[in-house]
Amino acid sequence: MSKNFGLSLGVIIGIVLLSVESEGWAACRSVHYNTGEYAGVTRSGNTIIENGTTGATWGDSNTTQTEDNNSARISIGKIHLMDNAIQPNGSSLAIASVPPTAYKIRNTYAESLLWACSPSTDMSKIRFLVSVNGDDRVGGYFPVDPVNAGGETNVFYTWFKYVGIRQYIDGQVLGRQYKGVPIQYETGTAGSVGWAKDKCQPGWHCIRLKHLPTMQFELLRVAGQPPYSSPANEYCNSYTTPSNATGNDLGMGQYGNYNCNQPISYITLGESVSTSGSPNGNEYVAFAHDAIGVTHSVAGDTWYFWGADNGFGYTLYNSAYLDNTTSACKLNMVTPAVNFGITSTIFLNANNILSRDFQVQIDCHNAVSSGIGNGQVAIGIQPSQGAYSAAQAFSPTLVNASNGVSTLLSDDYSSNTLRAKNVGIYIKYQGDSNYITLLGQPGATGSTPATSGNHSVSCGSSNNQACYPAVTFPQGNAAGWYPILNHAANIGTPLSGYTRYNINYTADLKKIDGAPPVTTGSIYSTATVVVKIQ
Repeated sequence: MSKNFGLSLGVIIGIVLLSVESEGWAACRSVHYNTGEYAGVTRSGNTIIENGTTGATWGDSNTTQTEDNNSARISIGKIHLMDNAIQPNGSSLAIASVPPTAYKIRNTYAESLLWACSPSTDMSKIRFLVSVNGDDRVGGYFPVDPVNAGGETNVFYTWFKYVGIRQYIDGQVLGRQYKGVPIQYETGTAGSVGWAKDKCQPGWHCIRLKHLPTMQFELLRVAGQPPYSSPANEYCNSYTTPSNATGNDLGMGQYGNYNCNQPISYITLGESVSTSGSPNGNEYVAFAHDAIGVTHSVAGDTWYFWGADNGFGYTLYNSAYLDNTTSACKLNMVTPAVNFGITSTIFLNANNILSRDFQVQIDCHNAVSSGIGNGQVAIGIQPSQGAYSAAQAFSPTLVNASNGVSTLLSDDYSSNTLRAKNVGIYIKYQGDSNYITLLGQPGATGSTPATSGNHSVSCGSSNNQACYPAVTFPQGNAAGWYPILNHAANIGTPLSGYTRYNINYTADLKKIDGAPPVTTGSIYSTATVVVKIQ
């Protein structure tokens, strides 16, 4: 879009009790990005006094910003379109996991405080709200008919012609209707009241950037495109690639950089009680917000969040690059599951290895250039966002300077006490003795230009730099990329001019090198096979 606190007294001899009171309106409020003040409240000593809904947002000084160029980038990098016969509608072009820390405005990081809710707020009613950008022509107003998406559903058109997007968060697929997602938060511990950047005041319930869920994005091959003229907002209709396009191809991109700066989705704060949006806030969220079930459309009362700078968007702008080439490869099949069965900690702690084989099949144009250099086609195996984050937290040695990962851990390794610890999965080409490096996140290729915020924002060490700097994604084996035809065996011709190949891999379950003894528990890890032009 360019668009009643209960007070309980106790007496304990020898201990002075510090009471922190909150009076008046009880609700969630925006936080000033720099001072840490909560909007719409005043402080008198150790008492925070809440006023009504008026002034419950700092506007341009909120930590969260909803304007277009402030959106978190969905790092896709290069994608390619092949002949429709070999890459039919519904084919997956790219998958990306985007953690909340992808949002960078105001120098935000994991511990940045976004919203603060008073001690008496009923937090069971608070939700994150998510929707596609339902008022924009190429942001989410037009869903793709399943007939044009190879039978796939919940896909929306993007600015790239023939490229649709499907989005998930916390297991829910995004659509034009706002959906509620359970929140996480922390409660401020005892202490003195006083404003400070990112401080959670005593007894308050605080939502930090790290408490937001990871978003999942999938780009798919689709047919058609949205009409050039429509009721939807048409902010990107002036951006056309190539410039001589006509008809409904106007306002679309057919190759090159994603030049449309419209967000593709939003995450905001709301609640589960109201059935219509609130332009001024209510007893749960004291600033403008929308409501679960409301359809995000062109009417201003369907995107109250925007004017309140409540939340932020996600965007493909300056984050994706479309290459129209038939001389490439696509993934055809992957062994769906690798089951190691049951083993013992005694076995693994004796440095024994449990091995299982699996296969990958790819279809390649006969003129494909297999390699890890610019313009060549490569393959990688990418741990889930959870497994990648777990590897980062486990030891710096598991993730190298190119974001390459040596060991595949359980998706919820860090949070699930029932998972086996100090054991991982290592992968190699079948018959090889050396393990391959796995792709890190985001696993993108190529480079993307810088994006600056929409207004004066604090970013970078000098507080005046591009919030989203230009990025050149890591290449080569160190990053987890290998030539597509490495160890590839010709197994047939799926279509004239193309060859189908089989690649055999081995997965080894073993104790992590240098780690403490393996502990009992289960192992559950997911990984994605990625085929991309470099």
